Amino acid sequence: MLSFRKMERDDVKQASKLTKEIMLDSWEKCEKNYYPKKALDFDISVHSAKYYRDSPKVETDFLCC
Repeated sequence: MLSFRKMERDDVKQASKLTKEIMLDSWEKCEKNYYPKKALDFDISVHSAKYYRDSPKVETDFLCC
């Protein structure tokens, strides 16, 4: 069973890695013929643990800090 909770500071490294893996998998399976790899590489680069730690809190509370 899945459970959801607010991301904690200790989760950012794992969350960043998982987000990047999901984005790449989605691109390879569904978007490869429509979305440029260069654009995907840029999108993935933004999802670093540092970005998750240093970004201001968003309304959805997706980010931890």
